[in-house]
Amino acid sequence: MSKMEDIQNFWKIIQENIKELTDEESEELEIYEKILEALDKIHPEIFYEFMLSDDDILTLVLSAGGNKELFPLIEEMVSKAPKL
Repeated sequence: MSKMEDIQNFWKIIQENIKELTDEESEELEIYEKILEALDKIHPEIFYEFMLSDDDILTLVLSAGGNKELFPLIEEMVSKAPKL
């Protein structure tokens, strides 16, 4: 799979599981493993964190752990993000 296909797959997983990701009661830990596996295919040093605000707005943070060489890749990933 190409890097572009890996990025598209990452966003597809997010889209398909958005309800579980925004549900504070959800205990679907498998989805978090799928997301991590998809990110690992893009680059093993990219990590993520979700934050759910009090008004149920889900924020996804992608991190390169300070590795500036990965910033362009993360910027590319963000530019390919679908409207959720």
